[in-house]
Amino acid sequence: LWRAAARRRLTGEAARGHLQLIAEEAEARMTHEDLPDERLRLMFACAHPAIEASVRAPLILQTVLGFDAATIASAFLVSPTTMGQRLVRAKSRIREAAIPFRVPERAELGERLDAVLEAIYATFAEGWSDPAGTETRRRNLATEGIWLGRLVASLIPDEPETLGLLALMLFADARRTARRSP
Repeated sequence: LWRAAARRRLTGEAARGHLQLIAEEAEARMTHEDLPDERLRLMFACAHPAIEASVRAPLILQTVLGFDAATIASAFLVSPTTMGQRLVRAKSRIREAAIPFRVPERAELGERLDAVLEAIYATFAEGWSDPAGTETRRRNLATEGIWLGRLVASLIPDEPETLGLLALMLFADARRTARRSP
């Protein structure tokens, strides 16, 4: 049991170090005008095309936004164990294949956009899942999802998927108070 805890601690430290390297490389490669938010730069970096498409958004949610496997699993309608295994396998493949985590050039954003939008919507949906609006942390997630959606829409204004997602989130948020009965 203590070996598993030590392994998790070492894995966590390695992941934090890896994220720091990603952040530094992202800062060096992209100007603030290209992708003005560090989280958004990291989201696009984690959506590398060599990573299996079904794991990109969950990987973004865990690595960049700090969601745990159980929360991600509920967003993707799978068991927490299954999601945890998928994330572990994905990280192993990334290490084994030496997939580089780098912030893409502006021309490469389109091929990574679907995973980023999926992660943004999952963030919003997690915040939306508090109908009473009493859990500040969740409410902030909905606001964060809308903010990230606006940011992506401003960066890629001609992309209908981005505009559609933003419209959906804004419409749902506008109806938030109607979800509660008096």
